[in-house]
Amino acid sequence: MNPPKPVSKQYNQDMNWAFSHYTNLAKKYPNMWVACAKKRIIATGKSVTKVLKLAHRKVKSEQIPVVFIEKGIHIYAN
Repeated sequence: MNPPKPVSKQYNQDMNWAFSHYTNLAKKYPNMWVACAKKRIIATGKSVTKVLKLAHRKVKSEQIPVVFIEKGIHIYAN
């Protein structure tokens, strides 16, 4: 098995950008998946799979950060 590729500098920058703008994103995209590239939102939705597909159509990169923008309190059970 091959080890995973290290994340790119751009991926880290975009992930940091998303988390630094989390409060504003929560107002605009509550309880949605958000994909970002080059410090901008490129896809949003309720399904992470659909968001990733849309993001990959817009940006030719293997590494696209996707964050779930949680608003309010959620209880997860298995």
